[in-house]
Amino acid sequence: MQFISDKEFKEAEKIVQEELEDAWEFNVGDLYMLKSDLETNPEHANIYAVSLIQKELLEKDFPHLKKEKMFHLWTEGELRTYIEKKTGNSVDLDYFANNIKYSNDGYKIRRFNIENEKTKCYPNLGHSAIHAYWQVTQKVARMGGANNGK
Repeated sequence: MQFISDKEFKEAEKIVQEELEDAWEFNVGDLYMLKSDLETNPEHANIYAVSLIQKELLEKDFPHLKKEKMFHLWTEGELRTYIEKKTGNSVDLDYFANNIKYSNDGYKIRRFNIENEKTKCYPNLGHSAIHAYWQVTQKVARMGGANNGK
């Protein structure tokens, strides 16, 4: 499974990091690392998945835990869901491969709002789907997400 690494996440602007930390909703299957492991031995930190039992036991303490103890690893699907929730738009991911030398091939993401028919396009996002979503997620997070592109 692909995810945004702790290093990639920490390279993002502080406003993006804070927005995404606040947006994490703690669902069964979410991937995370312990912040204490990242501080003491980042190269060998374990990756955990939230279990049903953890979710039930830790739900009420989650706001504290996610701030102080847990570091969320964002997956491709979670990034897409974040973009859709924050913008109120549907998201479409396309890959373009041109045979023309020096072409702008790679992923393109379109956000579209069916109600008002507005579309926002992000072309030339490279050759990795998760990193295409990561680029757009950062742009949405910088703008505070809400009503972005409606």
